[in-house]
Amino acid sequence: WYQRRVHGQLIEAETGGAPLTIAIDAVGGEQASELVQCLSPRSTIVCYSSLSGSILPVNSQLFISKGLHLFGFRLEQWEQTQTLEQIEEMWNELFSLSSNGTLTFPLAETYALQEGALAVIEAYSEDRKKKKKKKKSTLR
Repeated sequence: WYQRRVHGQLIEAETGGAPLTIAIDAVGGEQASELVQCLSPRSTIVCYSSLSGSILPVNSQLFISKGLHLFGFRLEQWEQTQTLEQIEEMWNELFSLSSNGTLTFPLAETYALQEGALAVIEAYSEDRKKKKKKKKSTLR
C-alpha cells in the first residue's frame, strides 16, 4: 500500500492531478505492477522490455474492474512493418519531444565520450547495483 500511495502522489504531482491514462514500462516485475495500480480507469500499460528479469504479476481483478489494457511492444517487430520514411519520422518526433523538454530522460551520471569504458564498468559495478536497490523509484 505504501508504494502505491507514494507512486500515486508522485504521479498526481507530475500530472497536476490529471489522470494517468498510459504507462510505458521497460522494467517489468513489481515496478510495472505498481504502475498498473496507479492507472486511471480504461487506461493502458505498454510493456516493451523486462529489464528486471521478472514477470509482470498481473492482478486480473484490477484489470477487469478498471477496464485496463496491457499491450506488449517490440520495436524490431514494429520496424519490420514500417517504411524507412516512417521510421525516420518516428525518431525525428522523439528527438523533437526530447529537444523541447516534453520527453525527459533522468540520468544518474554523465561521462565524456573518452570515458565510455568507465561508464560501462560503473553501470555494472556492485556498488551501482546496491545504490539502485536502495534508491526509491521516481516517476517522471
